[in-house]
Amino acid sequence: MEPRFTVTFNLKDALSYGPWGNDYRQFRVFFWVDWVAVRMDYYNKGYVVEPLTGIWKAEFAQIEELRHRSHIHWYNQRQRHPESN
Repeated sequence: MEPRFTVTFNLKDALSYGPWGNDYRQFRVFFWVDWVAVRMDYYNKGYVVEPLTGIWKAEFAQIEELRHRSHIHWYNQRQRHPESN
């Protein structure tokens, strides 16, 4: 996926909003994006994106559909990596 237009959504949040919420199919999730760090070195590979600022929304039903047909990445141990502008 294009890093500039990619965000993550935690599975635990999807499960929390899911069938246990009232009218969860009508939920909308808003993403406020303000990419300040436009370069990240991760395992000897550099990722560079153009700055991006804005607010986007997704219907929770769309996120649920993607969740059911996409691979879920499980973190064994999450490590922080230094970010730079």
